[in-house]
Amino acid sequence: LVMGPVGVLIDDELSAAEQVGRRKALAALEDTRYFRLLDQLDAFVLDLPVTDEGDRPARDVLRRLLRRDAKRLQSAVQHVRQVGAGEARDAALHAARKKAKRLRYAAELAVPVLGKPSTRLASSAKDVQRVLGEHQDTVMSRTFLREHGARSHADGLNGFTLGRLHAIEEGRAGAARKDFHYAWEDMDISRVRKRLGR
Repeated sequence: LVMGPVGVLIDDELSAAEQVGRRKALAALEDTRYFRLLDQLDAFVLDLPVTDEGDRPARDVLRRLLRRDAKRLQSAVQHVRQVGAGEARDAALHAARKKAKRLRYAAELAVPVLGKPSTRLASSAKDVQRVLGEHQDTVMSRTFLREHGARSHADGLNGFTLGRLHAIEEGRAGAARKDFHYAWEDMDISRVRKRLGR
């Protein structure tokens, strides 16, 4: 089903984009803004700001933070269920992924204080984040393939293979959404929030 030099065209375009990105990254690392950022981070570490919560027991503070992040993830997932298909759903799933990532990192940070429940929460959030990351990969791939297919057609090339690849990515997106459903059920966020206390 491969019609034309599709692999070479895709490799060439991705390689060119990688080179542009690399040049931009290296330029950013040589910019004075980057060095100012490093100085600001050093100053921040030397003089850490402390809020009133710094005097409260870590167990209480961390539970409250995890409850808040769990609630944000739950709201994001509810939003996913309310939106239709297409770009709105893709955007909602990506937003939920960011909330899952935040919850995962917070739970990992809380492990020394909260122990096994925090470890389980971090693992569950990681599973949700992973499948939503796979979905986001398909979003980016489908966008690339659609744009590349349109350009190929405009250049008089056959876009059939790019369309087939796009269809494969749609299938991967559907599988990722199904995996997300199972990962979300396994997480049982209501039970998580209850274990963390109200």
